[in-house]
Amino acid sequence: MTNKHRLFYLIIIFPLMLLLSACHFQNKTEPARYSKTLYYDFHTRKLVRYNKTEQSGSFLSKNNNQFQYSVDFKNLFIDGNSLTNNFSLITLENNKVKKLATFPKNESLIPFGKKANKIYVIHSYYEADNNEIESKRRIAVYDMKSKKISDFKNTKGLSVAGAISSENVYYTVYHNKTRDFSLFEVDRNNLASVPVLVKSGLKDDNVLVYQDHVFYAEGKKLVSDNRSFTKKDDNFFYHNSLIQLYINDDNELSMKITNLKTNRTLVVNDFIGARIKGNMMKICLPGKVINHEL
Repeated sequence: MTNKHRLFYLIIIFPLMLLLSACHFQNKTEPARYSKTLYYDFHTRKLVRYNKTEQSGSFLSKNNNQFQYSVDFKNLFIDGNSLTNNFSLITLENNKVKKLATFPKNESLIPFGKKANKIYVIHSYYEADNNEIESKRRIAVYDMKSKKISDFKNTKGLSVAGAISSENVYYTVYHNKTRDFSLFEVDRNNLASVPVLVKSGLKDDNVLVYQDHVFYAEGKKLVSDNRSFTKKDDNFFYHNSLIQLYINDDNELSMKITNLKTNRTLVVNDFIGARIKGNMMKICLPGKVINHEL
């Protein structure tokens, strides 16, 4: 390369490449134009309706004990009431809630993963007086086609969180006597399989899976066999991103998104809610919406 060509590259081509690269990773921000648009608050586990005039969100249900537990981080939820123990499968269509199935009375299903038409849940049973029959709590799978709930019969214990890999279900169990947690794995394709202990003596119930690597909480970290991350209040993986929610120093709900391939991060404060479609997340903040690629 001649000095003349080198100078042309440094002055013209190189800055242009940087500009194009920046544009590729730039988030598109637009005004939050519409009231009544539904978003999801991953922290409270509730659907939120945006109010354009007040530039704020309000919970879709006015009942404090009504929650919408995300199944796939997109449009599928299990809607449930922690007092009445009435649970149902719902979806969002054009900002409206559509019920897909109703689960048996006095049984709660808390989802933690989905593969094809199967939803993996923590399945709890209750007496008519709302007391849980703790000995019956199990990891279970709900088949959306047959509408059948099937328990993994050997997953006894107070399971509190779960995650799925290509072959296994990972779940944490709380021990009342020692006040700690154990992490187990079970073959997700065999309802009669015997759980295998992965880790005991944990102080936190967190369990996540990314690219078939299982993460659990160790102190202030989420750790696996090949990497670790700083833990926040709420943590989950989606596509190529780690999404975390927490209360910041100004007592605002904040969200941090880390792209696990590029290590680029996005932090937003005063978070109202979000919707995911494909690999794009619409993030609703007061007066604006950010479109972010995950």
